[in-house]
Amino acid sequence: MRDRLYELLEHDHLPYSVGSRFVRLIVCIIVIDVMAMILASVPEFDARFGEVFTVIKIGAVAAFGLEYAARLWSVAGHSPRKLSPSRDRIEYALKDGASLRTACVLLNDRGIGSPGGGRWRCGRRM
Repeated sequence: MRDRLYELLEHDHLPYSVGSRFVRLIVCIIVIDVMAMILASVPEFDARFGEVFTVIKIGAVAAFGLEYAARLWSVAGHSPRKLSPSRDRIEYALKDGASLRTACVLLNDRGIGSPGGGRWRCGRRM
């Protein structure tokens, strides 16, 4: 199961495949999250739909957190250097794109419950 999940998340992007549909779902979540953040920057929209924007933000953080956890779990055994599962995961978490993703996921959820409704985007308070 872990190998199939790895293939799905990392390599299965052929048209009409499950991996391709998953990528489209992630892109849709990103677009909805960005649109919610843009609309929340307008005080009138934020006052009227603030709860909806918060639900969207929580859902996006949960989805990206689960996706990242699935990637970390599934990467074990797929390192070119044939390390232990925990070392594979650490190596994956510290590689270029994954470390940026780690930072964004960790910082993005900080604005959800903060006083004053502050929002974070990859480390910058908005």
